[in-house]
Amino acid sequence: MGVDIVRAALKIDERGSLERLRGMRGRIAESIEELRVGGEELRGRRVEEADRILAKVDVATRQWAAFDDALRPMLEAGVIDVAQLDELLMLNREVAGTVDQLHMIFHHAANHYGVVTVIGMAVMVTERERALSQRITTGFLNVARSSDAGDEAALSEAMTEFETLLAALVHGNPDLGLIPAPTEDIRQQWRAVGAVWREMKPFLSAALAGRSQGCLLYTSPSP
Repeated sequence: MGVDIVRAALKIDERGSLERLRGMRGRIAESIEELRVGGEELRGRRVEEADRILAKVDVATRQWAAFDDALRPMLEAGVIDVAQLDELLMLNREVAGTVDQLHMIFHHAANHYGVVTVIGMAVMVTERERALSQRITTGFLNVARSSDAGDEAALSEAMTEFETLLAALVHGNPDLGLIPAPTEDIRQQWRAVGAVWREMKPFLSAALAGRSQGCLLYTSPSP
């Protein structure tokens, strides 16, 4: 969501960005509720991580409410206020960080209790990659707009984890319970992801190094 907030505020594909944001609002709320249901099911099975999960869900719910309260009036007006961009990105980052932590706790619980198949583990790691891609994009925007050391560290960490998991999904990783991609179709899809990643990485690295390429998103006249 952070990407579309920035794009709408900077009038880059404003209409499309606003529509995507409206669509995402409902899905994020549903996702948090699904995490709550999952936590309650684990509590019913007396899984020790359940209380930790539900506590995190409460945090995510509060963070989402604060973010939604700030974003909703702008979506209703059809305009993202650029003056509130920093606040919106901060609130979005808080929600995303908590939800990301929740997925990691679920992952650990499922792996620990041996209830995940090889295919299931691949799906979970793929979801992790999807979440990381959002963190990387938001992190790039934050680094490109400022020189905060925390943002730089978070972006660098997310990039490293993304590459590690991408290699695991392609080649397998026994520690993660992953086998190599089993079909040519799946391998082709991961190769396509890898090709896009190789195109993105120089821009991300440039932003981390403080070079001007990191701000291309802000100077480009087109989406």
